[in-house]
Amino acid sequence: MSWKWHVFGQSPHLAPGLGHIALLLMPLIDDFYLDGRDDRIALMNAHPLIEIRVFNPVRQRATDFGRALGFLANFGQLNHRMHNKLYLVDGSVGIAGGRNVGDEYFGADDEFNMRDRGVLAAGPVVQALAASFDHYWNSQWAVPFEAVTYVQPSATEVKSAMDAANDFAQSLKGFPFRIEFNKETVRSPIADVLQSLVWAQAE
Repeated sequence: MSWKWHVFGQSPHLAPGLGHIALLLMPLIDDFYLDGRDDRIALMNAHPLIEIRVFNPVRQRATDFGRALGFLANFGQLNHRMHNKLYLVDGSVGIAGGRNVGDEYFGADDEFNMRDRGVLAAGPVVQALAASFDHYWNSQWAVPFEAVTYVQPSATEVKSAMDAANDFAQSLKGFPFRIEFNKETVRSPIADVLQSLVWAQAE
C-alpha cells in the first residue's frame, strides 16, 4: 500500500480540535489484499477527502469464487503486484521501507509483532519518491475504487461509520501510542522525535 497526503487549505471535514487544515488522502492499494473488504473500503472512499485507487483489480471480484477464478485464469495478473510501502506528506517528507499499516507493525499487537522498519526522508530525495508514487497512481493499472465495486454506501452509513471511528479512537485504553486530537499538544512529541533522528545523505 502506498499513501500520499496533500495539505491544501481549509476544510469542514475534520475532527474537532484539528483546526482547519485539510488533508487529501490518496491511498493506492493492491487488489490482492482487498478480498472481502469492499464494504469497509467503500466507506473510506466515500469521505470527501479520501480518493482510493486499486492496483491491478480483478475483473470478477464481486465474489470469492469470481476472484479466485479470475486469478487462476490469468496468472500473469496474479503475479503483477504492487508491494510498495510508501508514505508521502505534502511532497516534503516521505517514509519508505517494509512496514505495512497495522498494529503488528508498530509493536501494538497483543499476540505477535513484525519488526519491519522504514526510513524517513526529507529534502530533494522526496521528489524521487513522489515521482515513483505518481508513476503508479497515473498508470493504467491503478483504477478508481468506485469503478471496480458495486458497493455504494449511503450518506447515513458513511456518517455512522465516521462517528464510530471517532468514538473508537477516543475510547482506546492501554494503547502504547498517545492519540492527540489537539494540534498544539502534537507539536512537542514531534519536536522530540526530530531531535533524536540521525540524518544521512540519500541518492
